[in-house]
Amino acid sequence: MPQTQCTFMSKSTVLNSQKVWLAEAKKSISLHVAGLTWDDFAKLAGIEPRAMKSYRMPESSSDYRKMPASVEAVISELVAKYVSGARVVAKVSAKDEGKVLLAALAALVVRQAREAVVDGKVISGVSMVEGSGFGLQARDREAMAMVSRHCLLNNLPDYGSEIHNLLYQCTKPFKDWLPIEAVRSNGLEDSSFIEREDLMPTPEAEEWSRNYGDLVQTLEESLFAKLKELLGRINKEQADLYYTKIREFVVRHPVCRMEEVQEMGRGLSSVLAMLVQQQFYEPVPDAWATEVNAVKLCTHCGNAIKKTTFGLMCRTRACASSKPLQIGGSVSPSQLIRATRGISQYWIEPGFDEIQMLDHLKRLGLNPQLYPKSDLVDIAFGPVGVDLKSYVSPETLGYKLQSSIGGLAMYADKWLVVPDWLIRKTPAYLDRLRSAMGRPDVLCLGVSEAVERAKAYGGSVHA
Repeated sequence: MPQTQCTFMSKSTVLNSQKVWLAEAKKSISLHVAGLTWDDFAKLAGIEPRAMKSYRMPESSSDYRKMPASVEAVISELVAKYVSGARVVAKVSAKDEGKVLLAALAALVVRQAREAVVDGKVISGVSMVEGSGFGLQARDREAMAMVSRHCLLNNLPDYGSEIHNLLYQCTKPFKDWLPIEAVRSNGLEDSSFIEREDLMPTPEAEEWSRNYGDLVQTLEESLFAKLKELLGRINKEQADLYYTKIREFVVRHPVCRMEEVQEMGRGLSSVLAMLVQQQFYEPVPDAWATEVNAVKLCTHCGNAIKKTTFGLMCRTRACASSKPLQIGGSVSPSQLIRATRGISQYWIEPGFDEIQMLDHLKRLGLNPQLYPKSDLVDIAFGPVGVDLKSYVSPETLGYKLQSSIGGLAMYADKWLVVPDWLIRKTPAYLDRLRSAMGRPDVLCLGVSEAVERAKAYGGSVHA
């Protein structure tokens, strides 16, 4: 194939249209890859085709999505790879390379979790063969190669060479295995991408994976897709009530008896009740017994107690981090069911502090609403909307909210609340969060401070 001069330039410095920039990138690669379709181009770049389509929409379209800088960097590198002699003006700095690595690694973690948790597949170290249905995809190998490269450049062991070892490392804080500049500059030293107990992606992993462009639906959205589908079939007001009822019950009952779920389900449609029973709960394993045929339960949150090298501890991490151990009784494991690990990660862990704050506000007579309008915010009372977030990295949380504050935008008083226990263990958490977020319209508070401030609303909000 004759060599062709490439004129592909930086989107930010030369072209003012994302759509045109992508068209030029595809055109440059098409000179060397015959019959390249937009779906082919998306796969080459490791981007979900539906995400690529949204990047190509006119900016005036409701389906338009701004392309993350890390995705632009990946496409720029792709052009350089396929076009001989290409001149890429948008050079990727070491700082940007680190961000691309973190985004690619997060996307790898979320993909593997989705296959294991949602699709029930075994994580395998072999490359995927067409029709096999399992194994590592090309983009998984690329992410692993990025990790290996940064390990070698920083005189670290090659953690990217084997998938199971890499995923194990992702259960540790980054400072313990990948202490590179991108980790430090983004406040991720104490963060991990996989929660050690439930082996689910952390909030940081979910958020960073969005910056790699290959995921259009988060793992959380995948897990609750059926619930949202069923609620979408009934009128909005009833759907909102059902959503709050189901979620509050699950948060307050991380471990319970089947009869309790069945009793709650009598106030739902039969299909919704069956969904909760079959997909949100599973039998408690015998190994959870801390003494002969007995599972000890926590008085504070209702979860099971576990044995650790440091003694007995509640299985709800938020509870164990903020409350003294208090055992409320023992039950045979055969009589109990537990929330599945996806439900535990996305509902029960953040829900512990949400319920604690809700109950405080109720005692103040403020008539708070929990998960109003099917989770527009976590709690609302009067003019106040409250979102409670439990990110280990305040920088990641702040960057997430820079461009969009979600349902908080619907409230006059916007409160972003962080658990007290997380603030205590993280130096200057709220200051770092405010600096990263850069939004003076959002008030950043700890739970105790938020409850204290809520007292001022007592005269204007009636029970």
